[in-house]
Amino acid sequence: MGKTFIIDVAKCSGCRNCQIACKDEHVDNDWSPWAKPQPDTGQ
Repeated sequence: MGKTFIIDVAKCSGCRNCQIACKDEHVDNDWSPWAKPQPDTGQ
């Protein structure tokens, strides 16, 4: 099955570390058709 990212919004402090972790996981990884590789910089 695919990967799942679960966030407890009650504990969220707005640091965006989850966004950085997700970006790091997707750089140069191609999981078509679910996720395309992300560039090192930018969106």
